[in-house]
Order: sequence, then structure tokens, then C-alpha cells
Amino acid sequence: PLDDVERLFPDAGLRPQRSLPAKLMAAICQRVDEQTGLDITPPRFLKEIRHSVTRYRIRLQCLHAEASTLPPATDTLQAIAPSEFHTFPLSVTGRQLADLISGLHAETRDSLF
Repeated sequence: PLDDVERLFPDAGLRPQRSLPAKLMAAICQRVDEQTGLDITPPRFLKEIRHSVTRYRIRLQCLHAEASTLPPATDTLQAIAPSEFHTFPLSVTGRQLADLISGLHAETRDSLF
């Protein structure tokens, strides 16, 4: 169990990061800019999704950031509204992340009206 790993290796960095180091936030912003051309706000921690594949335990740390503009659609990049997520086939963890984003989008939309 993860608790045993954390007890045996307390400095392994296996705990969810509720806040991100400034250096990591800057690196994420730079990487997103390089790959998409988007200028994003510094990301913040949303949720950790855990699952297993065969004998591997996977921890997906979900982050949230906002972009001031949308990039033009390309062959490899297209902006999709959260309301359209249900039309795409996704893995279980992909669906969990899509549901999380859809919930955030609904909360933001509801707070505007």
C-alpha cells in the first residue's frame, strides 16, 4: 500500500502536491507555451486520480490553468468545449478528468449568471 511506501521512503515525493514549487509552475507554463503557443496562468492542484494497470500503480495529479486566448485549430490541436467531452471515447481516468473539468466549467458558468 502507498502508506507503507511513504513510511519506508518519506522523501520519495509520493504524496499529492497541494501546491507546486514556483520552478515547476514556470516549467509547466513554458512547456505549454512551447507545445501549443498558449500563455497560461500558473497551474494549481485540483485532484489526484489513482488507478492500477497490471502491477503498476499510477497517480495522475490533475492541475488547472487558464489561457487568455484559444489557439487556432491544427491537425494535432483543437479546442473542445467541456460540454462536448461526452462525444469522445476516453479511458476511465480520462473520463474522470473530463468530468472534473466539466464540473469546473459548470461552476464558472453558473457563477457568471
